[in-house]
Amino acid sequence: MRSGSLSTHVSQGGQDVRVRLTLAGGVIGEMGLLRELPRTATVRAAGDAELLRLSLDDWAALQRDEPALAAALLRWFVVQQAARIEQLTAQAHELAR
Repeated sequence: MRSGSLSTHVSQGGQDVRVRLTLAGGVIGEMGLLRELPRTATVRAAGDAELLRLSLDDWAALQRDEPALAAALLRWFVVQQAARIEQLTAQAHELAR
């Protein structure tokens, strides 16, 4: 995401629950891209936002034609996931208190 902010929502018990706010520089949709699965949440822009899109075909071409760039992007995805895991772990510890 180049600019703006996005809120990620899931349906839980019939309620629309916001589970994450993503700011410029963040990544959304990488799990579906890497696992080739349909989306698991709804993402809404909280105003103007500029996004970059990487389709499955583009990802395959990037891996084939620019493997070093694809590896760097994959590392970035992993860093983003690690940050989310840290945040969820902290939330779980708070809930356990």
